[in-house]
Amino acid sequence: MLKWLAAGACACLLMPGGANALTCPAYPNILTNGSTADANQVMADFNSILACADNNLAPNASPHLTGNVTIAAPSTGLALDSAGIGRFQSPNAGSTGAVVIRDAPGNPQAAYLQFVNSANSSQLGFIRGLNASGLELAGGNIGVNTGSPTLNFYVNGSAGGTQAWSSSSDARLKRNVVTITNALGLVEHLRGVRFEWLAVSERKAGKDLTLPIGEKEIGFVAQEVETVVPEAVTRPASGSNGTYGVKEGSLVPLLVEAIKEQQTQIDQLRAEIASMKAKQ
Repeated sequence: MLKWLAAGACACLLMPGGANALTCPAYPNILTNGSTADANQVMADFNSILACADNNLAPNASPHLTGNVTIAAPSTGLALDSAGIGRFQSPNAGSTGAVVIRDAPGNPQAAYLQFVNSANSSQLGFIRGLNASGLELAGGNIGVNTGSPTLNFYVNGSAGGTQAWSSSSDARLKRNVVTITNALGLVEHLRGVRFEWLAVSERKAGKDLTLPIGEKEIGFVAQEVETVVPEAVTRPASGSNGTYGVKEGSLVPLLVEAIKEQQTQIDQLRAEIASMKAKQ
């Protein structure tokens, strides 16, 4: 019986290069029904089977299996199908990165696609789960339509949405809060312009930017704004050929205070006119 079991176990192992059963060497001990065998003889036979598997199931230069592979699931006709919790990871020997595709045990609605570094911590991951879903990025910036984003999130092209962008503005996060003064004077030094973007061949910088060539635009010139409201301008890294940008939202507080200053002037003029009329 033990010999039959051993032979059956060996026969069910397949060579990686085809569908033939392994040809194992003769067993060290021939065991038959009704005979007596000690544990050493039994273990010797099973070790022989294991050695046969180790020697023959190692991947060859071009391993190939015909047909479909199904793991823990009824046959679906797919080349590879697994119904259980699984994980695929490319080699990671401690000095290289890897790609990981895995389920989340205990969470039937969670899954991960990760690109990890040599320490096996996620550098970029697409995550779907009950408590966390989205894009995960460690130690870098996210760029859309660009391979070298200089900000935490940068879109080289158009973007849109159905809700306003919200920026942190809690008083508990700020210090040295003072009201903008001479706002009207600063606004008087700003210049709103109409313009068209240069074609790529005409640019001295930003040749990789996707801009709406040929469209009429209105806005500011960043270098001009920098001389008036430097807080509203983003600058390229030192020594780089990057481009300047304007944080137009940062100009709104300036405009608010400028309108208030102008309204104060209007109120003063009204009072003076009323006083002059009263004296007539």
